[in-house]
Amino acid sequence: MNIAISNQGKNYVIQTEGRLDTTNAFEFENKVGHLLSLEGINLTLDIAGLTFISSSGLRCFITLLKGVKGNSGQMVIVNMRPEIKEVFDMIGFTNIFDIK
Repeated sequence: MNIAISNQGKNYVIQTEGRLDTTNAFEFENKVGHLLSLEGINLTLDIAGLTFISSSGLRCFITLLKGVKGNSGQMVIVNMRPEIKEVFDMIGFTNIFDIK
């Protein structure tokens, strides 16, 4: 999995590529963990390159959302592939996340 983080001021973008599963969820958490403590950020999670997500990956997204919102920030997910959206629909995450 490739993870790239960029920012301009309080606007952050995380781009993912590959699979987010049990084997690399810890890597994802380590790379984005510092964002959980930042106040009032606007986070865009660009998952155009995400080809698979497991329950471990979904947990990573929930943790990220809780951390960002807990610090008065906002998070949006963009460029979701249909197969990933199907997973989000099945478990009700489309009602939890702001998906564009």
